[in-house]
Amino acid sequence: MFDSSAILIIMLLAYSIVEFVYREKLNLWLRTGLMVLILVVELFWRFANLYQYILIPIAAISYCAISFLQSKAQLQEKGREFRNLLITYLTHIIAFCVIYIPFRINWYPVSGGKIYYANLDIQQWEVILLILVANIWLAPRIIRAILNDLTYRTCQIKGGGEAEEHISDEGAYQAGTLIGILERLLIIATALLTTSGTVNISLIGFILGTKSLARFKKFDNQEFVEYFIVGTMASVLFALLTIWPVSNLFF
Repeated sequence: MFDSSAILIIMLLAYSIVEFVYREKLNLWLRTGLMVLILVVELFWRFANLYQYILIPIAAISYCAISFLQSKAQLQEKGREFRNLLITYLTHIIAFCVIYIPFRINWYPVSGGKIYYANLDIQQWEVILLILVANIWLAPRIIRAILNDLTYRTCQIKGGGEAEEHISDEGAYQAGTLIGILERLLIIATALLTTSGTVNISLIGFILGTKSLARFKKFDNQEFVEYFIVGTMASVLFALLTIWPVSNLFF
């Protein structure tokens, strides 16, 4: 029997695939259609009750309307790229949480002030897939937004005018993106392969040391050092935050 407690994770999984993977590849209408398809398959596979299919048009209309309005009112202020991304994603997540309210929500507090779901009907593969999508497609977008804002503000402080291109070497950026994806996947893999779901701190030290060796010759450039540290710390922090649900729900 399908438990309504899984509805929120199903909506977030569909949203993550549509928004993070296909945003640059499909227009809004195709992305909305893809979201409907994913939700239908998930609910059908879970043997959901008929009334629970009501969430499909509600979630699709919510996603389409919010995305359309945001595209029309998108702020173009330079140096605020990360803020705009954060507002966009939080708006969608809040809307899905509101949609979820009519369905059953079970929470219970335990010692230490932590909050856990009770009677969860969430499968492990769904959470892991959500984490992988976030780390492979969402994280590079967020980290690049942070670095773009940092570079823009540095240019403004130095009085160099507005930078037309925040990333001067696109090839270096693509390489850095791939390295970032690999380091996050390495952190996630080690957490999943341990019985406790925890990350070995020495692994983070290994990642930092390896990246430092590879970029050692560029460390004479103070701007690059700041860029390197912020990007690496943001990448590692993102991986640690996203692995938290796995360590708390399944270990």
